[in-house]
Amino acid sequence: MKQRRGFIASVGEPWLSRFNPNEMHAILCKAGFNNVTDYDRSGISSYFGWPAKTSNSKASPHVIDALSA
Repeated sequence: MKQRRGFIASVGEPWLSRFNPNEMHAILCKAGFNNVTDYDRSGISSYFGWPAKTSNSKASPHVIDALSA
C-alpha cells in the first residue's frame, strides 16, 4: 500500500475521494445495485477482528460492498 500511495503521490494525485457515503449509496442504487453496505474505518476493523484505531481526521477509509439482484 505504501508503494501504491507513493506512486499516486509522484504523479500529483491525492489519495482521496470526494464522495460521501450517502452520495455513493445513491450512485450505486441508480446503477442497479440494491444491496449496498458501507464499511467505515471502524466497520473495516471490526470485520477483520482488528482493534479499532482512533483518528482526529474527518476523512476515513471506506469499503463498499454492492450487489445486484
